[in-house]
Parts: sequence; C-alpha cells; structure tokens
Amino acid sequence: MRKTPFVCAIALALSAPAHASFAVPPNAPGQYAPRDECSAKPGGAEFLAKLQSAVKARDAKAFADLTSSEIMLDFGGGGGREAVLDMLKPGSKKWRELDRLMVLGCAWDEDNAALVMPWFFNQDMGDTDPFSTNVTLGSAVPMRERPMRSANVRKVLNWQLIHIYEVEVPDPGWAQIAVIDSDWEGYIRLKDLRSPLDYRLRAEKQGGEWRITSFVAGE
Repeated sequence: MRKTPFVCAIALALSAPAHASFAVPPNAPGQYAPRDECSAKPGGAEFLAKLQSAVKARDAKAFADLTSSEIMLDFGGGGGREAVLDMLKPGSKKWRELDRLMVLGCAWDEDNAALVMPWFFNQDMGDTDPFSTNVTLGSAVPMRERPMRSANVRKVLNWQLIHIYEVEVPDPGWAQIAVIDSDWEGYIRLKDLRSPLDYRLRAEKQGGEWRITSFVAGE
C-alpha cells in the first residue's frame, strides 16, 4: 500500500531521536528577538545608516567604502575590496543575504569592541549544537502537528531556539523540530528559521571609522 504524506509524517515522528536536551539560558518568548546595541556607540548610528543605504540602493561601491582593506569573505582566505566589488555585482544573491541581515539587529561585542550582525549571533546559546540549532524568525511563528500549512498549530513561537532533527520529511520545505528547553515538538517551515552559522557581519574601529572586517557564513 502506498504511504500518504500523513502516514509518512507519523512514521517519522515515531522514529525521531529523543527530545534534545541542552543547557541553555531560559528560552523564553522573545529571548532572541533583534535588538540594536550599536547605534548608541560613537559613530554606530552613522555607520548603520550608511550600510542600510548601500544595501537598499544595491550600491557596491558604497558598501566597499565601508569595508576594511583586509575584509574576510570566506574561511579560505578570500577578501579585499576588489573581491567585495566582484561579490556584489548586479543581480548577486549576496544582496538578498544582506537584506535579511539588516532586519536582524546589531549586537555590541564588548570584549572585542566590535559591532555584530545579526544580534543573536553574539548571544549566549549555551551548549547547543550550532549545526542543528536555529532561531525562529518572528514573534508569531506557528509550529504545526504535521508538515503542512493546513495542520493544527501546536505552539506559536516568538524568536526562540529550536533543534532540527536529522530526519526526512515529506515536504522538503519543512523541518521536524524540538523547542530547546521545553517538551514541545512539531514542524516548522524552513523559511521561518535561521541558523546562527548563516551570514553574519562584523565591524571594528579602524582609523577612527567603523569598517566591516568580515561578512561570512559557515564555520
């Protein structure tokens, strides 16, 4: 007998690993919502305004003007102003990545005197596995009983940490998840999640000006 998506989903739920248990700060609603800790720093608001303007206008030169001459763009040694201009050619998907980044807040890294985007990248996530941990993107992200939009909502999540199970689901646009520091489990659309290892941006003071020193993804 051919299995329906519903039957497959139930089978996957029964075969999923036990609920992930990590030592983390309270994973309360709104815990990882974007904040702006950077505008209050000297020159921080001006830097963020210039960055926002460059991204909105798709102005590669204006973006490059905000970068360090030794900006890191990958973990293989790639970087530099010319590489920035090449990365941000018209139609580049990296512009879309910057769009996503601009709405995720900015953190102040006090130990290293740096501005960090997104905000949650600089926050304590305890001993969670960065490769399977994600943050829910929004104050009302539905976690459903099954991987389909018509399924009942089991819980509404608000900028919280979740663990993604390494199991196949019928619809590749969904993930089977567990909410960290709770007993809640269900399914969430991948578009409503972001990994802490996704693109992030870092800026440091150089010659009295904020300069972007890295724009990378991965680890």
